[in-house]
Amino acid sequence: MEDVEVCILGPSDFFGEVALYHDTFRTASVMAANYGACGLINLKGLHQLTVNYPKLKKVLMMQMLHYDDGVRLFLNTALRRIDYLKDAKEETISNLAYAMKNEWVEANSIVFEPGDKSEVLFLIHNGAVDIITTMDNGTEFTIESL
Repeated sequence: MEDVEVCILGPSDFFGEVALYHDTFRTASVMAANYGACGLINLKGLHQLTVNYPKLKKVLMMQMLHYDDGVRLFLNTALRRIDYLKDAKEETISNLAYAMKNEWVEANSIVFEPGDKSEVLFLIHNGAVDIITTMDNGTEFTIESL
């Protein structure tokens, strides 16, 4: 996969807040272009700052709502297609999108089977799936193709 430069950050810019704030995995690499120094803050420190300075939380949330990340934009759109989320606040949709983890699935692999405990919701980003059931006589039947 080819590296794509998304942006160049400089003095007073910050990064890493999405994964930290949403307790999720990082989705990009950050590479130092030259020698520099960075200040670091952990989750506990960030939480304390947002408690002491509620406007900071609003600023962070507003910035996260407007990132042009292709996967996040897809997830926001896909989540809005779910009936009970159509009228959800933008912040709620964004929080859900950031909480989701990307997973690649090989062609013809079983995603889950009857009897598996349901632990996650799947949103198809690309590709297709067939929802299949087995009839009493052992015949497989495709309920739906998505």
